[in-house]
Amino acid sequence: MRPITPRIQIVDDLKECIGKIVSTNVSPTLRARLVHFNRDLSTFEVTEADEGGPVKYNTAVGQTFQMPTQMVVTMKFLEND
Repeated sequence: MRPITPRIQIVDDLKECIGKIVSTNVSPTLRARLVHFNRDLSTFEVTEADEGGPVKYNTAVGQTFQMPTQMVVTMKFLEND
């Protein structure tokens, strides 16, 4: 049986990441913007897919989804967006 891969916290302060875009396969367009977080859950808004990405799902832009904050602090937010 394979061991569980430990999650390493990358983000120290999520307040600085509000409004930034992250690449995640949870979003239908593979891109989402962090709009809110609390101790348990973080809320993301779906943003447009990059050219060459899954642009057929751009109809989902503006929808929101949530995921556990303990997972969000392990994500790498995109610098230039």
